[in-house]
Amino acid sequence: MLMMKSRGLLCCTFLLLVLSLLMISTDNGSVNSERIIVTENTTSVLSYSIRPLIDHPADIVYDVGTIDHNITWIPSGLCLDRYEIYRNDTLLVNEDLNGAPIVVPINGLESGLHVYRIDVYDTSDNKATDIVNVIVIGDEVTSSSTQSTAVHTTSSGELDSTLFIFLGIGVIGTLVIVIILFKRK
Repeated sequence: MLMMKSRGLLCCTFLLLVLSLLMISTDNGSVNSERIIVTENTTSVLSYSIRPLIDHPADIVYDVGTIDHNITWIPSGLCLDRYEIYRNDTLLVNEDLNGAPIVVPINGLESGLHVYRIDVYDTSDNKATDIVNVIVIGDEVTSSSTQSTAVHTTSSGELDSTLFIFLGIGVIGTLVIVIILFKRK
């Protein structure tokens, strides 16, 4: 765990230094001699801003006994570290990310609903999650498969600050429009 935190700190510190050097250059292109101070708190803010992302494959429906069914997830982000895959809340895979798409074969399942979830982590333990529901159609539906509810959601474990920024801009924009309309009357 300490090594993983160190890799996250190192990766995000490097990114922060690169971004800082880009921001403190002078007009003639030379780098200003200002001192750059990087703390663990600074890298935590940076790592949250560049947390991992995962795409959202569609839910899958197939007939019992058919083959060639896979879920393919494509993670993205800086400082990616590992992923975990769950089926109906049971851990199936816990591996390091290698930059390739993550392909999960889903052949041979019993009829019913199977909920697959992926959690993608970066080196600072920020997380992105996606869920794909797999419905297998067959003669009988097992009771254990139907206990899960069909949900297709994504989250990063925390509320995204971008949502609040756009909400604030929308409220301010609405207020400006209302004020302009009242002044015209």
